[in-house]
Amino acid sequence: MFQTGRTKVKVSFMLVIVMFLLTVFLMVVYGCTAHQASTFKEDFSAKPMIRFQVGSVSNLTGKNFDVDVSQMFKDALHSALSDANLLASDASDNKVLLNSNIVEYEKGSALKRWFLPGWGSTVLKVRVDLKEAVSGKDLGQVEAERSVNIGGGLTIGAWKSIVTDVAQDVVKELQNKLVQKS
Repeated sequence: MFQTGRTKVKVSFMLVIVMFLLTVFLMVVYGCTAHQASTFKEDFSAKPMIRFQVGSVSNLTGKNFDVDVSQMFKDALHSALSDANLLASDASDNKVLLNSNIVEYEKGSALKRWFLPGWGSTVLKVRVDLKEAVSGKDLGQVEAERSVNIGGGLTIGAWKSIVTDVAQDVVKELQNKLVQKS
């Protein structure tokens, strides 16, 4: 088969486009990760109309940040519970207190992620302890973690949005494990 110089250029250009699209696809799929897990005490069973109260949020990272990550997470968790209609009122009987611990937080940098994927990752990992509000009885815990490892301009502000995303992950885990069973 005879190929002209023009045909070779078209084939090479198509190969470059296919490789670029494959790279973008892999970056989108593997650039952000999420993980949630929960454990509950054996004797714990969800009661009907269970509702949740946001308790304390502690920073266990041992680091000081230029933003108040604890308050940001507390506000995001309150908002996510409210949006899911799971926020306890003062009159709620089946109140579960959520005391949260920020286990890991890295603010990250979109510019660094753009230059070298994995460098400048934004990471947030929390552990939320569940306690019966009235008795203080330990009921279990939920862990949630997200990271943004790849990206440039589209991931600017990930240090803020990751807090909301993790709070929503915690609420989804509570819904899946406790609310649907009650």
